[in-house]
Amino acid sequence: MRRITVILMSIAALAFASSCNKNINPETPGDGLVYKTIHLSASEVLTNKAAFGEKDNGSYPLLWSSGDKVIICVNNDPDLTQELSVTPLDGGKSAEFGECTLALPASGEITIRVTTNTTTASGGTAATVKYSPDMDKSQAPQAASCDPESIILFAKETYASAAVVPGNIALSFSHATAYGLMTISGIDLGGETVKFVEIQAMSPDIKIAGNVTLDGDGILSSGSHTSLTMRGITDLSSPIWFAIAPSELNTASALAIHVVTSGDRHFEKILDCSSNPLKFQAGRISKFGVNFSGISSAPRQVKTARDFVLLKNAINNDDYSYWLNGSSDIMLANDIDYAGASFAGTASLPAGVTFNGQNHAIKNAIISATIFKTVDGTVKDLKVQNCTFEIALFNSISSTGIVDGFIVDGGSYTCKWSSNNMGIVTSTNNGIIKNSEVSSTITIEDPDRTSFFFGVFCPKCTDGQFINCVNKSDVSCSNSHYTRNSGIGGIVGLINSTQSNSVNILDECRNEGNISLTIGAGTAYSRVCCVGGIAGGNYKGGYDAAPWKEASMPSTGLIYKCKNEGAITLNWNSTYKNAGSDTEGSQGASAGGIIGATVNDIVECINVGAIVANFNVGQTGSTETTAAPKVGGIVGCAHNRVVDCINGDSADSSKGAIEVNGRVRNINSAIYNGTGPISFPCIGGVAGAVGCNDAANSTAAGSEISGCKNYSASITDNSTVTAGTNKYVGSVCGWTVASNSNNADLGGTSWPVLNPQ
Repeated sequence: MRRITVILMSIAALAFASSCNKNINPETPGDGLVYKTIHLSASEVLTNKAAFGEKDNGSYPLLWSSGDKVIICVNNDPDLTQELSVTPLDGGKSAEFGECTLALPASGEITIRVTTNTTTASGGTAATVKYSPDMDKSQAPQAASCDPESIILFAKETYASAAVVPGNIALSFSHATAYGLMTISGIDLGGETVKFVEIQAMSPDIKIAGNVTLDGDGILSSGSHTSLTMRGITDLSSPIWFAIAPSELNTASALAIHVVTSGDRHFEKILDCSSNPLKFQAGRISKFGVNFSGISSAPRQVKTARDFVLLKNAINNDDYSYWLNGSSDIMLANDIDYAGASFAGTASLPAGVTFNGQNHAIKNAIISATIFKTVDGTVKDLKVQNCTFEIALFNSISSTGIVDGFIVDGGSYTCKWSSNNMGIVTSTNNGIIKNSEVSSTITIEDPDRTSFFFGVFCPKCTDGQFINCVNKSDVSCSNSHYTRNSGIGGIVGLINSTQSNSVNILDECRNEGNISLTIGAGTAYSRVCCVGGIAGGNYKGGYDAAPWKEASMPSTGLIYKCKNEGAITLNWNSTYKNAGSDTEGSQGASAGGIIGATVNDIVECINVGAIVANFNVGQTGSTETTAAPKVGGIVGCAHNRVVDCINGDSADSSKGAIEVNGRVRNINSAIYNGTGPISFPCIGGVAGAVGCNDAANSTAAGSEISGCKNYSASITDNSTVTAGTNKYVGSVCGWTVASNSNNADLGGTSWPVLNPQ
């Protein structure tokens, strides 16, 4: 049996745009529709009016007003709507809407409801209809009554079929919103005026302010809005009216009332509902008083998930002085548990401002928006626990930005490669990250990109620094195709530094996670891919430039006292045939315990993790160059100094083991011996190769390996090359230029040193 439901909704005329007035029913029957002409009115019921009247016997009647409108919609279809004007009767206690002609479907399920002109969903459907007002926005309540734009009424009638819909329908309306009447006392404004008053639920499951939604026959409070800001209040001695989405504050709830003055003084009062629950029920008026006696002004603190949104709004409006503790600090007052909800995001953190987490945590959130877009100020002592990461926590850290004492503990990160650059802490770092740690479960999908950079802390870094940073997360990436420079590291994927060598770019950082990179079969490659425990690579001259492309390669910052404890694995598979047209050659891949390839000086670094490189490159029978692997315990390929570094452990010779397997065809390396390229793989306990960038500079003062030691008893080379070619394997260094190198520690009793010196 077909049923018809009629739902009518009323709001004040101010909620309608004149351009929305319409009658979209077809002029003649068609498209399976039949017409029904109905006279509509509002019966005299206390809850069916559209504005507060005089107080009567302890309750506040609502009155219809001239200019009010109702919108009728059939089957939730925005193309089958009519708008009717209201004629108040009996002093506004009842109303006439007049006749309307409804277009009803001739068959099938039929629902008739009423909406506003501005509430139908896009795309021609309105399965869920949202009504004005948007409770997330500020209200300006009237002194004597609730804001008329905030009053939402609706009515509903149900019939068995279109045939039994009567010609006259007297509707009884219900409320979609609840109403509050609040009195505030005990605040000494000191001659200042009120900037705004805010009501906020302290529990995220209480939605005291949000979009009011009509979904089917139900009224819902949607969204994550848990606060309502009221502006335009000039006199705190008068009662404050407001309308909110219905929510019942039970005995476990609390309500925070904030008052901010014109002088940016902030007053806060917490109402505990354990003994007196506040029931914001639809159509009811909840009266309550808030006494601020004895409460002094104090900077506002971040206490709830909603506070992050309000902080964002304040920063974006350049109106955040009342959040500052002293001259610069914004404080996180407590842990915030999102219970699986999404983090709503904030604005950029201004320069000179510190967000102080006070060692509190953001817990169990879905990080789908950044904590701060750009960190121009300082973020300190903040924890992020058991969160699901969809993007980095910060979009960027600028040259003035500092992240200090930042802890990511638990949770999971799935890298879906929305861009070429992915990481957990920040997308780019031009500032300083220090005293920070990440321990999370990381899953990386196939990038399938021409270039890709991944670092647990940061994918790319230009003139930024990492000081005392620790990664405890495993990273495994398998890419089916790459043609440009790429890098993966436990701290940072790629460094493009222009800083002097007096700056420690990576300073006392540590990697405890296993780092693995696989390049898939059939890959067409033309430049270089690097993997390392601390950093993937350092490419001076731009992210798209080969690390040895420039004619001069001065050191650009130190990698100092870093340590790798995790296993480093490089699997490189490709049958791509290089036609020889690329003058840069197919530069290949580099793997190292600290960094894959670099132009930085590496000083006093230690690796105790195992390094494994598996190759299957080149075409059988082909003489074209295809790869240039460099593998070392500290660094695969270094273009400047490697000083006082150690691979392995003097007390445990099993640590720092190096193993290279598989087929490596002819090699076109950019390491030079002064007369031409050394076209062979290089493997070393500390460094695979140390040399300058071109023949003209092969004896430059920058290239040096000295004071380095290898304690590992296991350097296993199972690789094969084209007949007639060589490879260089050394206990400390596989190959290095002769000049400026201390070779005292380069020899080994078990492993040949085939240096061309």
